[in-house]
Amino acid sequence: MRTADNYHNIVAGFDAKYRLNDSNKISAQILHSNSQYPELVQRADIQDEFEGQAYKVQFKHDSEYWEIDAEHQKITDLFRADLGFMTKVDFQENKLSIDRLFYSDNDSLWQEFTLKSDWRLQQNEAGELLKRSFSTGFEVTGPMLSLLSIDFSKTTNVGLRHDESKIAIRGNTTKFDESLADIYAEFQPTAHVYTGVGIKAGDKIDYRNNRLGEFQEIYTYIQVHVSEHLFIDLYHTYSKLDADNKEVYSANLTDLRISYQFDVQSYLKLSLVYSDVNRNPDNNPFYDTSQKDKSISTQLIYAYKLNPQTVFFLGYSDNSYQDDDLSNLKQEQKTFFTKISYAWMP
Repeated sequence: MRTADNYHNIVAGFDAKYRLNDSNKISAQILHSNSQYPELVQRADIQDEFEGQAYKVQFKHDSEYWEIDAEHQKITDLFRADLGFMTKVDFQENKLSIDRLFYSDNDSLWQEFTLKSDWRLQQNEAGELLKRSFSTGFEVTGPMLSLLSIDFSKTTNVGLRHDESKIAIRGNTTKFDESLADIYAEFQPTAHVYTGVGIKAGDKIDYRNNRLGEFQEIYTYIQVHVSEHLFIDLYHTYSKLDADNKEVYSANLTDLRISYQFDVQSYLKLSLVYSDVNRNPDNNPFYDTSQKDKSISTQLIYAYKLNPQTVFFLGYSDNSYQDDDLSNLKQEQKTFFTKISYAWMP
């Protein structure tokens, strides 16, 4: 419950779970909201009190060789949960996923093989299509904590509304058919190193220009336990989108995390995030864009545990950026901060 002058948002509900046997269970959740907003807050066209509902029903089967998940949920257009994490209203979804598991003999090169399939249908309360998707693939695990996953998906999505003053989807949007392949592999070559790499390729909507483009992405990471005290975690992603036989954008994102544990009481952590996006102004007809967009942010934190209930933090962070108007990265802000965290015990 949340209240103020000319405002309230009250949500009540219950959930239940029934286990049919060791492998099957059914769960359900029902919510009801009563809301009112002041005139200046554009959360709804209705100025008086209004009510909405949300519910979800799920069936799960989990056995040695099969995993099945069937779910239906619906959120009406007037449901509000201001203190929750429900970001969608006027939304309903049906989904079904079925996995078949296979297990190897002890002397085999592979350990577990899973065939996967997933179907989803998303609509608004009026039954207009938002998204329909089907994906299938497999996942296999092997020695050295290795994993290989290959997935193929086919998705029908709606683009932007042609007339933004109308919320209707049917007759006011364009449907796009996306096809995407995702290949991912990871393994642990040594006791101190873990690494993985993935590739995505296929069709993807260019929402800013409301058209279908050709998408490519390569993502990789490596985790290294250099010593008992030093740990390094590095991620990098490269993505590219083309449309109408021209590049729309290309992007590089690097995320570096370094942690040094002095002892059980203190540690030092450094994080660095670098983004480099290049857009093609000649192939972004629906909006003006900067060709160059770079940014880098860093954060350094030292923590010391005075006792089991008290921790002292000392840190520094900054952020720099670059666009077409700058010849190099320019520092935008920097911050020094300290914090003491104490937990009272009853």
